[in-house]
Amino acid sequence: MKWKIGNVEIDNQIALAPMAGVCDFSFRTIVKSMSCGLIETEMVSDKAIMYGNWKTMEKLYMTDYERPISQQIVGSDLESLTFASKFIYENTNADIIDINMGCPVVKVTNRSKSGCALMKDPNKVKSIVESIVDIVPILYCRGSTCQALGQNLL
Repeated sequence: MKWKIGNVEIDNQIALAPMAGVCDFSFRTIVKSMSCGLIETEMVSDKAIMYGNWKTMEKLYMTDYERPISQQIVGSDLESLTFASKFIYENTNADIIDINMGCPVVKVTNRSKSGCALMKDPNKVKSIVESIVDIVPILYCRGSTCQALGQNLL
């Protein structure tokens, strides 16, 4: 059954989860060959994109074969998330920009106050979304309260 996110048509309801350290180009290609409808990349840091970190830039490599593909970014700073979203939109084949607002991993939530920690500040989320939606055609955000791991952040 086909479905859509914005104007991106997806052939079936099988979607690859954005797993850090797993969803590299090779893995995504194998999963796509098994008829995955939507490919999701591993998350990359907005700051790493902003500062041109070479390891992060390598993670942004994608091909037309993987499409439709969604690039996930993580961060909590309006300026760097906006910069990273624009960079991805202008320099990759990503069809969708996915802002991570659901990751409960302590390293993500405590260090950069991103992932599900963003959900503590709805006004900040609103500002981020309003800023980025003017730049990229399709923005996708998933949220979580982090209650599953006992981190009641809301």
